[in-house]
Order: sequence, then structure tokens, then C-alpha cells
Amino acid sequence: MCRALTGNASAYLPAINFILLIYSQQIAEHIEESGFQLTAKSDYDFMKNVFTMLSKLFDYHPQFKFDEFFAPSQAVDRKVTFILHLIQLVKQK
Repeated sequence: MCRALTGNASAYLPAINFILLIYSQQIAEHIEESGFQLTAKSDYDFMKNVFTMLSKLFDYHPQFKFDEFFAPSQAVDRKVTFILHLIQLVKQK
């Protein structure tokens, strides 16, 4: 079975990393200049910082709890929606 269909966090992390740190150099610089370090982190610390950063810089709150992100069978549809929202947030900024 595909990792993404199971809700496994490792299937979403590369996309989140790409959207926030690679897709737009301006967004990556804005995140870093605002004091949020998203590189060289464990998956858990990376996502903890992403959740905090999204709340403070984008006034965005995911439709699932932080712990649900790492639960393989939890919030699969909301995790996909989260990726789509990240893309929209970055494009709007």
C-alpha cells in the first residue's frame, strides 16, 4: 500500500519541506528572518516548528492536531488538504 494512503507522516514531509524551503526562495528567507529554523531538524521538531511558524507568520491553523500528523491512520484527508493549503499560502505571500 502507498505510504500516503496510510497517512504515514514520512509521505508528507518531503512535500512540506519543498513548499516551505525550496519552492520560493523569498518565503524561505522570510521564514528564516522571522526566526524559524526548519532545516537540520528531526521530523518531529521540523513539524513542531512548522505548526508554530504557520500560526505566527500566516495566521493558519491546520485542521488536525499536531499529534495526528504523526499517527499513520489519522487525518489522511486533512493531511492532503494541509499540503494544498500550504501551496496556496506560499503563492499568496
